[in-house]
Amino acid sequence: MIVITGASSSLGAALTQQYAADECQLLISGRSEQKLAAVWAKLCPTQQANVSLHAADLCVSEEVSQLFSQLPSPPATVIHCAGSGYFG
Repeated sequence: MIVITGASSSLGAALTQQYAADECQLLISGRSEQKLAAVWAKLCPTQQANVSLHAADLCVSEEVSQLFSQLPSPPATVIHCAGSGYFG
């Protein structure tokens, strides 16, 4: 299982497409359920079967716990915050 946070756009969405094409089991996360669903919809049906969605704001500790409680075992890989941010 690979967990990708920040998967709803940019690098996270591209990584989702690449790993899904390689038939990896994925749990993708982002703050927007609608944007995650749009990423998922771009995958072919056989790829969609290997991808689970979970909308979460990772600034909220309870939502982080909920995200990882869905996993049957520890993930093989976590790609955290695959998006971009602005600080200032």
